[in-house]
Amino acid sequence: MTSRLNKTPDRLWCTDNSAPLREFDYSTPMLPALTATIFDYLPANVTWKYFEHGYCFLRLFADHTFDTANIVSLDDPESGFAAVARRGELPNVSFIDPHLHRPAAGSEL
Repeated sequence: MTSRLNKTPDRLWCTDNSAPLREFDYSTPMLPALTATIFDYLPANVTWKYFEHGYCFLRLFADHTFDTANIVSLDDPESGFAAVARRGELPNVSFIDPHLHRPAAGSEL
């Protein structure tokens, strides 16, 4: 989702999950700010949807926690991936969040 790691309170790169999260400001490396995702860098004229299974990882980023315009349930009968594809209305960028919490689940690789 992002190419930058968060920083620890002492401004070191966070390399494990035990450190409290600090956001990173891309314009001023020494100041904390919200971490941007790949979706934040898409041009305004590029449409996108993130199809989730339950509560997806993208919702952990502050700008997308309550994003109902771009994040939708994968299996929603009206706005899910299959329904939108069937109508020929897929956006320019479609991301399907893998369902990794079921037996025989695959990975995104």
